[in-house]
Amino acid sequence: VDAGRIDGDTLSILCSVASQVAIALDNARAYRNEREARRRLKQAEAMRSRFLTHMSRELREPLTNIIGFCRLILNGLDGPISEQQRNDLQIVYANSQHLLGLINDLLDVSQIEAGLMELQFEDVDLDTMTRSVMATASALVRDKDIELHREVSDLPSIKADAARIRQVLLKLLTNAAKFTDQGAITLCAWSADRQVFVSVADTGRGIAVEDQQRVFERFEQGVDEGGLHPNGIGLGLSLSKEFVEMHGGQIWVQSDVGEGSVFTFSLPLEPDPSRASLD
Repeated sequence: VDAGRIDGDTLSILCSVASQVAIALDNARAYRNEREARRRLKQAEAMRSRFLTHMSRELREPLTNIIGFCRLILNGLDGPISEQQRNDLQIVYANSQHLLGLINDLLDVSQIEAGLMELQFEDVDLDTMTRSVMATASALVRDKDIELHREVSDLPSIKADAARIRQVLLKLLTNAAKFTDQGAITLCAWSADRQVFVSVADTGRGIAVEDQQRVFERFEQGVDEGGLHPNGIGLGLSLSKEFVEMHGGQIWVQSDVGEGSVFTFSLPLEPDPSRASLD
C-alpha cells in the first residue's frame, strides 16, 4: 500500500487498531500463561496431598507397632526390665507418641485439602469430655509447677463430632502446657445464646498482638524465651480452627506478652449439616 495515499485520519485509525490488536494479543498470552500456571499449581497441590496421605499411612503402621510393643514391655508382659531399660523405653514411647501425633496432623491436613474430611455428628456430653481431657492433660504438666483447674457450668448436650472436638481440646491444652512453665492452666465451659463456649487459659509467656492471627495459620509456631521454636510443626492451632469452623463455630485468642493467653472457641448446639465437610 502506498503510504502517500493514506490520509492522516485513516492512518490514525489503523495505528489505533494495531495498538488494540497488540494489547489483545498480550492479554491472550498472559491469560494463557496464567491458566497454565494455575493448572501446574493445582497438579502440584494434588501431588503434595497424595504424597502426604500415602506417607502418613505408611508411617503410622510401624509407629503404632513400636508404641504397642513399648507398652507391653513397660507393663512387664515380656518379663522384668532394669530401671535404665525402663527409662530408655519411656523415652522411645514418648517420642513415638509425639511423632504419631505429627503424622496424624499431616494426614488430617491432606484430607482437608482434598475435600475428604467429613464430620460424624452425634450427641456429645461436654461435661464428661472435659473431665476426660483434663485427666489426660495431667501428664503434660507432671514435671512442671502447674495447677490444672476445670470450671464447667451446666452444659446442654450438643451435636458434634466427638473425636474432633476432643482433638481440639487436647491441642489447646497441649499448647498451653508447652508455653507455660509455672502457674495454672484453666479449662472453662459455659453456654449462652444457643451456643457453648470453651476456653483454655494459661499463665504462660503470652503472644504478641502482631502474632495472634498468625498462630492459627498452618506451619506457624510460637517461640520460646530463647527465640527458638518448640517441638512441633505448627499444625495444632490451624487444625483446631478448621475443625471448629467445620462445626459452624469460631475460635480466637486474647493474650498479652508475659501475662498468659486465653484461647476460646464456640460451637452451635445444632450445627448446619452442610458444614460437615470442607471442599
